[in-house]
Formats: sequence, structure tokens, C-alpha cells
Amino acid sequence: MPRGIETLTCLEVLDSYLVKNRRETISCSSGADSDGMIELANLNSLRELWIFNLEFVRGRIDAERGKLKDKINLRYLCLRWGSIFDNDDDVQMVLEVLEPNVNLTKLEVQYFPGLKFPKWMGSSTCLPNLVEIILCGCIGCEKLPALGLLPCLRVLETWKMRSVKCLGDEFYYQQEEEEERIRSYNNPENATTTISLFPSLIRLKLLMENLEEWVAPQLPIYSSFPSLEKLEISCFRKLRSTPNLFHCLKELQLCDTNSKAVTSFFATGGRLTSLISVDISHSPELIYIPVGVLLQSVTPNLQQLSIKYCSSFQGFLEEDDLKNYYDNKDGDHEDDFESTQSFSCPKINSKFNNISNSLLSLNLRKCYMTS
Repeated sequence: MPRGIETLTCLEVLDSYLVKNRRETISCSSGADSDGMIELANLNSLRELWIFNLEFVRGRIDAERGKLKDKINLRYLCLRWGSIFDNDDDVQMVLEVLEPNVNLTKLEVQYFPGLKFPKWMGSSTCLPNLVEIILCGCIGCEKLPALGLLPCLRVLETWKMRSVKCLGDEFYYQQEEEEERIRSYNNPENATTTISLFPSLIRLKLLMENLEEWVAPQLPIYSSFPSLEKLEISCFRKLRSTPNLFHCLKELQLCDTNSKAVTSFFATGGRLTSLISVDISHSPELIYIPVGVLLQSVTPNLQQLSIKYCSSFQGFLEEDDLKNYYDNKDGDHEDDFESTQSFSCPKINSKFNNISNSLLSLNLRKCYMTS
């Protein structure tokens, strides 16, 4: 970093603040400052800040010198780690201390090497105005922060979170809040309404190669994702189950997934009434897709279905209740497909003429059979 940056008190955008390596600066004859992030202390006009090389910040004292919580104008904060030299306790404490001001609207955390995220990341008191959060390459964390109660969160993206195997209750709310809310819900003197989790979330992107299970809270006090419109998931070859109650979901993209994950979305008990577009791609382990994706009872407004680069795909699986569906339909079943394209799909066995819905485009592309 250039000398004198700490004097630029009117600076609003700092897109590459590099934390100094204490070992190098201590031995440097120039006597350059080596006290963590002290140069940031008085830059209170900052609106956007990227901090790199956080591995060189040593514990609470170094982290506190940046005074992030005092920066009331800060709206976008990116925290990025590189390689680690010392113990994990320091790493964990650093992120705990780097809590921003409540006015923050976008947070990005890259390559955090600790084992868990701090509680402030999921606190509606600490981040009441957060609109977007991106978590990338935090390979040591086994759980995502509990983000479901952030009132303004609209965009959530996760990348390369390889230690996360389950999205359960801890993803939706912090555990210590649960008992208080349940007591309030069960108190007859308190007319508590249903609590919305991720109430403002519009876009959710998950890239986690080892995720095995995604389970929504089962208590009637909670409802989840009431505003979600776009869901993108990738690297889900191990995923066995997902929620399928996404009432406002319009666009679903599945990449590098398997049959079990796809089946979870389109089971006939699901509620995907707003779904317009489905894109499934690059999934060599995908063998079938439940015919529920084409049924009026599951996806009444679906217009586009695209299946690409799924080398083992064989067709659509008829569920046990499909016969009842046909029996309850009146007379002939009009084929409402406006266009059908099929490329390199030699073994597609689906009764298209028996399906009637709003589907306008079906694209099956490069689904080569390996046998």
C-alpha cells in the first residue's frame, strides 16, 4: 500500500487494501507501519472497501484497529484471506472482530479458513440492512451462517463450500433463538403469526460439491423462502433431498446433479405453482426426471424445460400416482407443446401426448447414451 493512505479521510472507494505482512515490515529498515489495519481507522467516509491478506491480521487487537463498526457510511465490504501461517484461534477471532456497521448492504467473505462463521453474520440486529451476501471458498466451515432472519436479504450466493454436508435448521435461524420463539408461539396469550424465514430473498445460488441433505424447518411456526424467484444449484451429485415448497419460484437451474435431487423438487406433493423455466445441465449421473415436472398439479405454469449434456438421461419417470392423474382427467389430453427439439437423445421414452400444461418449449440437447 502507498504511504499516507490513512490521511485520505474523504476517500469513498478503496478496492484493494492489502494488510501488511508483520514479519516483513518488522525487519524492513524503512520502519513502515505493521500494526494490522490501523491505516483504515480514520477512513470513515468509505462506502466500498475490499480488504485482502487478512491472514496477516493477528488476533483481536490487530483486527480492532480497522474500526469497521464505526464506518457508518460503509455499504459494501469484501473480506479476503490467503494462506495461513499461525493458529486457527487467531483466524476465528479476526472474523468475529471484523463486524461491520449496521448500515452495510453487501458483504463478501472469500477463503475464510476458520471452522465456523461468527454469529453477527446471521443476526438481524447486527445486519438489519444487508441485501446481498457472497461466501466463497470457505472450505473449513461445515455450516453456513444462520441467515434466515435477515429481513432485507435478497441475494445469497455460496461457492466452493466443500465441508458443508447438510442445510438444516442452523441455516435458517440461530439455535438460541429457537426456544424463545417456540415459547412465544405456544403461548395462548400471545397471538404469534407464522415467522417467514428468508422473507426477502429473491435469488439463491448454491455451489457445494459435498452437500447431501437440504431440509426445511418442520415447525408450523416457520415458513421459508416466500419471495424466492430464482434458484441455482450446482455440484450436487451427493444430494439426496431438497425442499420443494417454493411458491414464488420462477426459474430453476440445476447443474451437475443427480436423479434423487431432481426428484425431490418435482415430487407431486410440491408447490412450484409459479415455476416458468427449468434448466438441467452437465449432469452425467442423471438417469431420469420425474414426470411431475410436466404435470399441471406440480408445475401448472411451466413454459420452458431444457435438459443438456446429461449423458445417462433416459426419460421421465412415472410416479405411483400418475395413473390417478390420468384417470381424473376428462376425455382426450390435448398436446399443448408449441415446439419440441430433440438432439442426440436416442432413448427418450415419455408419453408426451398424455400431458397437458402450459409448456411451450422442450429442449433435449446432447444427452448421449453411453451404452
